[in-house]
Amino acid sequence: MKKGKEKRLLFLIIFIVLGIFAERIEAEEDYFKNLNILRATNDIPAPDFTIKDINGNEINLKNLRGKVILLNFFTTW
Repeated sequence: MKKGKEKRLLFLIIFIVLGIFAERIEAEEDYFKNLNILRATNDIPAPDFTIKDINGNEINLKNLRGKVILLNFFTTW
């Protein structure tokens, strides 16, 4: 391939990738807007705590950093 064609092809690929990325950001923002939720602007780590699971084993939040965690708070009022 000639240099000119290579540059045009590279430009086209970059343009497509940037377009896809911009579309994903816009769709994500629409998701928050539709739910009337403000998106967090700063990452604030959760405070560390220790809790026992149903088997009596202690679980420390600090040891789970970087993993997805689902906290389910419920009551039987």
